[in-house]
Amino acid sequence: MKDRLNPKIRKFEYGNKEMFSVDLYPLSIGDQKKALEIVLEVVQEFASPEFVGKSDVEVAPKIVEILNKHIVAILAMIAGVPAESAQAILDRCTNDQFVLLIDTIWEVNFEDAVKNGMSLFDKIRMMYPSKRQSQFSYGITPNTGLNTSTPEASEKEESQETKC
Repeated sequence: MKDRLNPKIRKFEYGNKEMFSVDLYPLSIGDQKKALEIVLEVVQEFASPEFVGKSDVEVAPKIVEILNKHIVAILAMIAGVPAESAQAILDRCTNDQFVLLIDTIWEVNFEDAVKNGMSLFDKIRMMYPSKRQSQFSYGITPNTGLNTSTPEASEKEESQETKC
């Protein structure tokens, strides 16, 4: 029997002088949960008051620090390597490769799951519509006799209609 490989496995190439490569594997549900907890922690750090009202130049070093602090753990899970090896991979990455790595991790492990999850929620919503009616469909709105246009606006519209 021929071994079957997961089609979501990606080969990631990195290095600034000499090129290296590592396989990036999709996360299991258990590891995905751990990675999501890390991502949520990062998002909470980004939402902290120290980032509010700051310029990109002021925020960029802190963002890189936060990502570097957490990406080692995620990369170790995805590449199936110890944390020291994951750090060595990151140390050899260029900025562009680092961004590509983050994008690949998102694409392989979260993008389809988010899309499919949203689609599933839409299907469930259609199968089980809400029994509550929206406030806009409670009944017919009574005509209160309010006129929303001014006489000047009506005259302009009439004069433009005669020109056409």
